Amino acid sequence: MNLSRISNTSFKGVYLSTGLAPGKQYELGAEIRDLLNKSGMADTYEKKNKDILIEKAPHNGISIVITKKQLSRLLDDDYSRWNGRF
Repeated sequence: MNLSRISNTSFKGVYLSTGLAPGKQYELGAEIRDLLNKSGMADTYEKKNKDILIEKAPHNGISIVITKKQLSRLLDDDYSRWNGRF
């Protein structure tokens, strides 16, 4: 794949864990992901070299973690990007 052809606007720094349970937990995570992208918060954090991780929390909850940006996360199968797995 030619990475130089991928638009930066296609990749916000929001990662949705693939470990979320199907159904309510995943839907909540996806809703939060969409809200972060639409509100511009994803862009704000990405400019600060931060990634937003939406992960599984106890009792079918959702955890949002702000962490340092890592390029290796693009290929990490534990997370999917806002527009699907890379």
